[in-house]
Amino acid sequence: MLKVSILLFYRTIFTFVLVFFRRAWYFVFTYVTLSTVTFIIVPVVQHLRTDVHSEAFEMVSAIMIALGDLMLLIVPMPVLWSLKKPSREKLLLCGLFGVGSM
Repeated sequence: MLKVSILLFYRTIFTFVLVFFRRAWYFVFTYVTLSTVTFIIVPVVQHLRTDVHSEAFEMVSAIMIALGDLMLLIVPMPVLWSLKKPSREKLLLCGLFGVGSM
């Protein structure tokens, strides 16, 4: 839920969106939503069935969550770099968004 709220915040901030940002936003939103639903429903089914390998599922889950975090960090960067600001301010903004994602 936190990732979805961050994505909605990005969409509110960046109203002048680039075409790339819009497509990336929809892709990341879909990915985060589906992975969240998957990792809520599958553990319930896994608990009911005993033949599912939990270690493999946990590894895939950790990789997908980390990939979602990385995508969430990368999505606003092209928009920030397209701003008409000095490079130092762009770096500071990128750093601010990077620290905010921790």
